[in-house]
Amino acid sequence: MRPGRATATHVLAPHDDGRFREAALLDQYRSRTDGSWRVVVRYSTGAGLTYVRAMPADDCRPLDDTSVPRAGADEPAAARPGVRPDPRMW
Repeated sequence: MRPGRATATHVLAPHDDGRFREAALLDQYRSRTDGSWRVVVRYSTGAGLTYVRAMPADDCRPLDDTSVPRAGADEPAAARPGVRPDPRMW
C-alpha cells in the first residue's frame, strides 16, 4: 500500500484489446527488481473468461477516469464485473 493514499478496491485495468475493464484490486506491491509499484487485478471479459494479472500500477486508472476506452454497455451484463443478471429473468 502506498503511504498516505486511500486504498482502492476496484480500478480500470487495460486488456489486450486496448479497452479498459473494471477490475478488482487484489494486491499491490513494490517490484524487487526496480522498486516500481505493481498491482494484481482480476477482471472478466465474457461469460466464463476471468483474468488474474500482475501489471505496473501506472497502467491502471481510477474508476472515474473518462479519458480511456472502456468495455461496457455493448457487452452482456455477465461480462461486466460486479453486474449480476437479474435472477427473475430466468
